[in-house]
Amino acid sequence: MPSRAVRLVLRMSLIVPLALLATEPPDYSRDIQPILDANCINCHGPKTQMSGLRLDSRAVVLAKGNPILERIKGENGQPRMPMGGKPLASEKIALIQAWLNSESPAKKHWAFQPPVKPAIPAVSKRAWVRTPVDAFILARLDKENLHPSPEADRITLLRRLSLDLTGLPPTPDEVDAFVADDGEFL
Repeated sequence: MPSRAVRLVLRMSLIVPLALLATEPPDYSRDIQPILDANCINCHGPKTQMSGLRLDSRAVVLAKGNPILERIKGENGQPRMPMGGKPLASEKIALIQAWLNSESPAKKHWAFQPPVKPAIPAVSKRAWVRTPVDAFILARLDKENLHPSPEADRITLLRRLSLDLTGLPPTPDEVDAFVADDGEFL
């Protein structure tokens, strides 16, 4: 039977990693990748991809997180991984689960955030605003203490549009047709 001091040191060695989990989320490169490299990469790495699964990519591990965790735990009738190897220690499983549940940078990326319609800003010249986009433009101009340019005539607008889209100025016939069309173009 180990002495009381040895038992205390062993307990502390288990408590300290759990305390770190509570204060700082696990890091993939520092905490998770070494576990996967030691236990999973032989069967799910660059050379071999058993069941078509490759676990040497952070993005793949995040994308397939919960099913991987089920296999590591051996839940829902799934064989426990690593197949034919020693099961992962509960601390390592907890670390992987904490990492999957944490707010990883990938989950904070703008592409994973639901779109939110912003409030239309208040502006100095409300009559100048024709669309909500105009309000955002004018708000920025107001912030920079600038004023909008006067509205361009139809020929200038057509020339700008034609040069932007084709790289060529409009033909005289296109100019005549556009000027003659008194319909709203905005």
